[in-house]
Amino acid sequence: MEFQEQVGKEVKTTVSEWLYNGAMITKNIASCYEKMGEFLKACETYFQSASMYRGLGFFEKSENILGLLFNLLPKVDEQEQDIFIYEIDQLRKRTSESLRSRDFIYIFVSCPNCNKDLRVQASQTTIATKICTRCTTKFSIYFDNNTQEFYTNILEIPKVKTKARGKGLERDIVKFCVKCGLKVGEIARFCPRCGLKILR
Repeated sequence: MEFQEQVGKEVKTTVSEWLYNGAMITKNIASCYEKMGEFLKACETYFQSASMYRGLGFFEKSENILGLLFNLLPKVDEQEQDIFIYEIDQLRKRTSESLRSRDFIYIFVSCPNCNKDLRVQASQTTIATKICTRCTTKFSIYFDNNTQEFYTNILEIPKVKTKARGKGLERDIVKFCVKCGLKVGEIARFCPRCGLKILR
């Protein structure tokens, strides 16, 4: 068997390295019963996308992949079988413990205010918040289980900020004298007609 020859040549190579380096050749796990090497490569799909399966509700079904791998162990030599069992147990523990931390995926959403495309780390189980880099609108991203899609919801739209008036603009602002009604500039201290002191 090609897989057993590979085991003999690469004794130091671990199962996790095979899973990591193997190409994802199929999503149909049942078709991999014949060849152990192809089965291990297909198992990589599970370890890389466990959060995706979980989010789509196939987590329990995909857990059976590890069970299928256990069923194939008798095809491996007894000496190597103990190594496989130990490493698969470790992978199973590590996978189940880290599912919550790996439950996030990156998606692209448009800002609901200015339509700028943003890359967001979101999850099917939690609500993420994001601030747009263009318009600074704060919005949330959540996963709707009924439609199986992500949606955005505006949380806060920033107020339009007015710039402080510079000294060059002060001459354009007009005030009125409260005594005679004459228009005077903002920089004037006294009314030119009646001499009343202008309050600032």
